[in-house]
Amino acid sequence: MSRNDPDRRRFLGWTLGTAATLPVMHATAANAGFRSDPWPGCNLDLSRAQFRSAADWNRVYEKFWGPIGRQSDAQMHAVVHAVDGVYDDSDGPFAWIVHYWIRAWVTMADLTGDSRYMDMCVSFIDYMLDNTDERRIERGEKKEAYIRDPLYLRGTGMGGPFWSRQDNASVLDTGQVARGIMAFVDAVFEKPDRWAGYGPTAFRFFEAAITAADAFENDWQTQGSIGAYHYRDSDGSGALGTTRTAFNQSATMVATHLAIHKWRPDPKRVDKVRRLAQYWIDHYAVRQPDGAITWRYILIEGDQALEDAGHATTDLEFLVPAYLSGLTNLSLAHMNGLSKTFLRRLHDGRHGLKEFVDGSGRADYAEQFNAGFGWFQLARFAPEIAEAALRIYNKHYPLDAPGGILWSRPMLGWANLLSAGRTCRP
Repeated sequence: MSRNDPDRRRFLGWTLGTAATLPVMHATAANAGFRSDPWPGCNLDLSRAQFRSAADWNRVYEKFWGPIGRQSDAQMHAVVHAVDGVYDDSDGPFAWIVHYWIRAWVTMADLTGDSRYMDMCVSFIDYMLDNTDERRIERGEKKEAYIRDPLYLRGTGMGGPFWSRQDNASVLDTGQVARGIMAFVDAVFEKPDRWAGYGPTAFRFFEAAITAADAFENDWQTQGSIGAYHYRDSDGSGALGTTRTAFNQSATMVATHLAIHKWRPDPKRVDKVRRLAQYWIDHYAVRQPDGAITWRYILIEGDQALEDAGHATTDLEFLVPAYLSGLTNLSLAHMNGLSKTFLRRLHDGRHGLKEFVDGSGRADYAEQFNAGFGWFQLARFAPEIAEAALRIYNKHYPLDAPGGILWSRPMLGWANLLSAGRTCRP
């Protein structure tokens, strides 16, 4: 079904309300430059892979996390490490565990057509929406004690439509949660013929993601041709500070804005996408003699730390879609440079990743799973990246690895690798 197919338009019109808000991609001048994805994402040789099929993935999942399909309260509480059945936001598990599971389930659903994966998404997203600060404070499960929040709720006793980590409501955590929600929404809207039964639910989630993202409007600031989110002062005043967030922290929320804009075109969201991309181009990206691009974690005086492999996954999950959108000044040269960063700096040439984007850092860097997402998106520009990721995953995340080694992020990487192993259509 094409994006402008009448049946698709009827589905989306029914799901999303009125024709005035019909979210058909490419229908507006804002999307006229959208680039086609150059990577077919198929024919990766999995003959020697530890995970060779969806059945392998399912067996591992059910071994550690229980049946695939609608999730019980006990299953969800186990995943988020709930305390006596009550959600605990101390470590932001919605952002840093569930986000990756949703993307993994969506990938497996796309690969197999099995709606049970979509049901898992629905279970967890409903659970997350029932555990916003607003809902938890209303129920008395959490007291409002904000040190930082974008809606100036500090001292009011009320909570926001977002997900804080302890008493800090940051663009980072909520951006990560909302972007995970949008992965499910996008899957349903992209294939309404396949996922028609999820239309109303996806629209409800779509509106919740918009509400959460827009709650942080007060934290966005522009300067010249660039823009970024800013930290709030750490002294407890809640006032907006002058320091722009680390790039990955702005990136996760602006990636959410890009995903929302895809289905409900909005020039204000486009402006954020353009400005954050320009910020990276003008102030972060440093071209190296070997063609690789390196960049810093944050641009503040006295902090010269380079971006690490893990935080870079969030950067790339904004930069690659922003390039493909055609809405920014990101170019193919930037994408090729980032690919060289992986191949010439980050990858050790064998079965591992180094810690920082310039190839420095610990020799025993533990987070090898970063090869399977974020960096994996660059395989559309350099297919050998997918092959390298497979070697890394075979080494570090075998089928018989224990729980704790296999968890949401490695399982997302295996889902991506399985998807890349599909047979290309003629």
